Amino acid sequence: MDENDFVAPLCNSSASERMLPLTEKKSVSFADVHIHEHFLILGDHPSCSRGPPSTMSWEYISLNPISINDFENNHLQKRS
Repeated sequence: MDENDFVAPLCNSSASERMLPLTEKKSVSFADVHIHEHFLILGDHPSCSRGPPSTMSWEYISLNPISINDFENNHLQKRS
């Protein structure tokens, strides 16, 4: 390999320190979606101007994990 076989990512470090081989491929994958439903509880935020403040509890219920494909096919479409 020579210096033409490398690419430097855009960052503040010097190119010689951060050069990666062009042949090295990076990937990201997802398998399951884990959903936790948290309880809403009475909060203590002092700036609440109407009604009692609410906050999310540390306690939660874990739902069964589902595959990312099943989740994407069945969740409500909220994106426009």
